[in-house]
Amino acid sequence: MSGNYADYPQEVKAMPGYDSDRFVGLDEPYRQELLCGICAGILQEPLFTQCCLQTFCKECIDAWLKTSHTCPLDRKPLTIAGLAQPPRLLLNVLSKLEISCDFKDKGCPEVVTLEQLPKHVSQCLYNIIKCYKCFCDYHSNGGHECVQSLLQLNKTANKVVEDLKTERDQLLEQIKQMSANQSIPIIQNSRRLPQFPSLPTTSNPMANVISEYEAIVSSRSQSSLIQIVENNLTEEMSGVVMSITSEQIHENTSLSIICENIVHKLNDTFGREWQCSAGFRTGHHSYRDFKPQFHLRIHFGLEITEEEAIICARIVSLEPKIIQNHLNRKQTQKLLSIVRTQLMQNNTISLICKNICHELNNDLGLNWHSYARYGQPFHSSFTYEKEFLIELQFNSLYFQIYKTEI
Repeated sequence: MSGNYADYPQEVKAMPGYDSDRFVGLDEPYRQELLCGICAGILQEPLFTQCCLQTFCKECIDAWLKTSHTCPLDRKPLTIAGLAQPPRLLLNVLSKLEISCDFKDKGCPEVVTLEQLPKHVSQCLYNIIKCYKCFCDYHSNGGHECVQSLLQLNKTANKVVEDLKTERDQLLEQIKQMSANQSIPIIQNSRRLPQFPSLPTTSNPMANVISEYEAIVSSRSQSSLIQIVENNLTEEMSGVVMSITSEQIHENTSLSIICENIVHKLNDTFGREWQCSAGFRTGHHSYRDFKPQFHLRIHFGLEITEEEAIICARIVSLEPKIIQNHLNRKQTQKLLSIVRTQLMQNNTISLICKNICHELNNDLGLNWHSYARYGQPFHSSFTYEKEFLIELQFNSLYFQIYKTEI
């Protein structure tokens, strides 16, 4: 192909031809014969020029002739009248080629012939569109009514809520039985606790960065599900400390004040030189009064597990946040497809990273590295090959993927 690609019309640069990587079992010699002379993709609705018998996509050559009156290959005069349909043999060869679905990146595994592709795409289960009014997903081939979709979404959400309530009640019953078996006294607080407004709902309930107020409200909702991480107190003292802690969490909206009041109440109750500290994902607050003599560490369930991080990442796998990216468009699409597949197929971060590296080494050359962590983004410095680095965020799960020269 002759000519400078930078001089081509913008419509031509959109590459209407099919990406050759989508075709299955297409040998290199045949692939070269089926490429458009402009976009270098596999021919789509081919036409050929009578001056040099070169074949182009219809959309490519039409866009070319809007701004030029010469052939893109030999520069001889050319108009629409100088184009012709290709031989039937070429059309038959193209129609029998096997190609992956347009929605392979969304998870569709189907491979069909090129002549079957339009019908399959229109019916593909992965051909999902998001409504710009209600933000509900619907199939592009079917009708969509916002009210009905929202009612169905609300019905599904109510079912999830009921299931969670049932699970919570079962857990509470188990905790009561465990507490009864351990005979841990808990001081009951008969005072009416002040009511606080609930947190606004978000589309990302497992976001990795939460505010101090969100941490406190979340602790209130989980105050009956306390996990004792470390404890060298007596059973009686443990019950008093947990009761005072729960009381202060419900009465205050500042971690510093909560810690200060816990210290004062424990000092008044036990005559000890107590200290108290509280931490959550984005910060740490403490109030210390002399040296501690006893130790109790409790957890209100704010941290997420590796399994939870992977599950939350799968929810947003089609729309990850790209923090920084030095790859080209084709490399980015390939890498995102690999990461999504590994997220869906594996349940440990180490295995996900291992398989990502293996796939990238096979498809994009050797020496790829993949790191992942959940809860906080990366803060690191390292050497990588120029233009081969990408950082991604899938909810609370962060990936740092790059290539080195050796």
